[in-house]
Amino acid sequence: MTLKGKRINIATVIMCISTVVILVYIAGYFLGKTLYYVLH
Repeated sequence: MTLKGKRINIATVIMCISTVVILVYIAGYFLGKTLYYVLH
């Protein structure tokens, strides 16, 4: 039970981190695009 719980927690943490990284990447991409059009 303990090992299974730990595995599920690790998987959940990895999924959360992946989701955050993807969201930050998308946000940064659109922000960079907007700044590029504003500055050029």
